[in-house]
Amino acid sequence: MKSVSTRHPDAVGFSCTPGIIVKSQGVSGGTYGFGFWDLAGSAKLPVAEKKMEHGLGPSSLVELSVSREGRKVMAHLGRNLGRSSLMAFEISEDGRTTEGLQVKHTGSYVVSFSPSGRRVCDLRQIFDLSSGALASSMDRKGILREYAFDQRYSPLFTWVGEDRVAEVCEALEEGASNVAKSQRTLRMWDARDGRVRSTKVAIEASALDASPDGAHVVEAGTDMRVRIRNGLTLEVEQQFRLHDDAILAVAWHPRRQILATASKDHTLKIFDLSTEKILVTLFCWYEEGTRLLWSPDGASLMVFAWGGPYVYTPKF
Repeated sequence: MKSVSTRHPDAVGFSCTPGIIVKSQGVSGGTYGFGFWDLAGSAKLPVAEKKMEHGLGPSSLVELSVSREGRKVMAHLGRNLGRSSLMAFEISEDGRTTEGLQVKHTGSYVVSFSPSGRRVCDLRQIFDLSSGALASSMDRKGILREYAFDQRYSPLFTWVGEDRVAEVCEALEEGASNVAKSQRTLRMWDARDGRVRSTKVAIEASALDASPDGAHVVEAGTDMRVRIRNGLTLEVEQQFRLHDDAILAVAWHPRRQILATASKDHTLKIFDLSTEKILVTLFCWYEEGTRLLWSPDGASLMVFAWGGPYVYTPKF
């Protein structure tokens, strides 16, 4: 595995160019920006650092969200100073960046691009990046606790296609008003109007992702099992056990019917859904993988752990 040096786990992602990652970094003058890093160690990268000088002090590290295809970067500015905004950037194949819209948002710790990169959700609101307009506000009624804030862990929140958002949260049971009557729930929102479309009890849910086409949601749990759910109804269509301890992270391959999972049993596994066979088992004796991220071409896998992100190139 190749280690990636970064101060924060929520400040790194894959670029659209194979072998290149985007990461937040300090720049001169007490401000922060982001740049590009060649996993092969080449020094022949174009200068592509983007400084973000918005009057933020040295404590205002820019956190990054990178779209799945690696062509858009969303920088979180000033969140810890109480005046949060999002700045969008386009990335070209040669590493050049174009500054886009700045959007004021709720200050949520989680910001995620839709699969196309045309919209962004911060768990409260959904914005259209072509205009910066608010597309919808999510109905959060009955939610008592959210689990998507620490990006060192697999976020329990994902886009499902272009028009749905799924999240695991602690919510009141239907019709209940007493906080004691709550349970871990998997919810599906319609991104067009912010309404809840499907709800399922998911007591064991600990990791979440969706297929690239939005047809399925994959939910992994503390019960060591993986459940493939319908992307509209959230009904379980397939389930199987992959690990010997709780699963901490799951990621659906961008081009194939393949899952990557990481567990407290200190293993990373790559599983073929079409054949139901394990393709790769990697033992990580010293650290547990807590979050997984495929590169846009599916050739590399970023493994987040307490020692920092690592990039692994599996052979299967």
